[in-house]
Amino acid sequence: MMNNDMMSVSTLQPVAGTIGDIASSINAHLANAYTAAGADKTLVIFDSYNDEPSAKDHERRRRAGVGATEYKLTLNTPLPGREAVMKSTSNKTQLLRLLCTYDLITDKILLVNHMDRIVKHEEADITLISYMLEAARAGAPTLRILSDDTVVFILLVYWAWKANVQSAVQMEKWDGTILDINASIRTLGDKCQGLLGMHTGCDAVSYPCGKGKASALKLLQGNTGIEFFLALYGQKKAKSVNNAHYQVYSRRKKPPELKKPPPTDVNVMLHILRAHLQVSEPPAEARDITTFGWEVAK
Repeated sequence: MMNNDMMSVSTLQPVAGTIGDIASSINAHLANAYTAAGADKTLVIFDSYNDEPSAKDHERRRRAGVGATEYKLTLNTPLPGREAVMKSTSNKTQLLRLLCTYDLITDKILLVNHMDRIVKHEEADITLISYMLEAARAGAPTLRILSDDTVVFILLVYWAWKANVQSAVQMEKWDGTILDINASIRTLGDKCQGLLGMHTGCDAVSYPCGKGKASALKLLQGNTGIEFFLALYGQKKAKSVNNAHYQVYSRRKKPPELKKPPPTDVNVMLHILRAHLQVSEPPAEARDITTFGWEVAK
């Protein structure tokens, strides 16, 4: 069984108490899940917070906004508000270090931080998939991932299909619902190949503004490539994305926000190339973005 523990922190944080109370809540939850699943081993995988700038770091800062308060956290520290912890990289880093020093109920539950990982990626969602594939190659009969995140479901279906995983792969949501990844693969068949292309919730790749996963999945079943983008904007009869951009813009009484119309032909191709590069193989460790033309403001 595998678990993204920042989701545990977000979901299980009590209203009052101390940091130690969070650790106790997570400990009890993991022990219950471990027992219920009859797991031989449970991996608890954390997000990584690197010192070097990266695309993910930029997205975290954007989400946090300004004015996040940094705390000095110990197991006895009274709980700050949930948002105070989740919006500050420093607070989250301290919290994860404290959780990794906490004595768990069983030695069958392993805490995996950045230094322990087989893949040095910032996103626990990506690392979960790497461990799933590694466990499948080692012959694990059943793999269960504890997550509520659509990203994880999409990645599980795609990679279990692409790697022809023979293990039983399951995703357990926080309400106890079990999603059968193998059954999803059998239902979708070769359409699994298009899942990552339609998934629009990535922090490091551009996305069509206002176009969500549900509408994209429905359209994907009958459209591919450029046709998919045209259908996404209700422009199936358009001859190109440029033409669709013009049609959407010209039919508005007031000029729409620049992010609302379809992208141009050139930008669609760049988006597709970026997305394919991102998902062509499990991502390697984040690199120094300043070596690729970016400038970091001090």
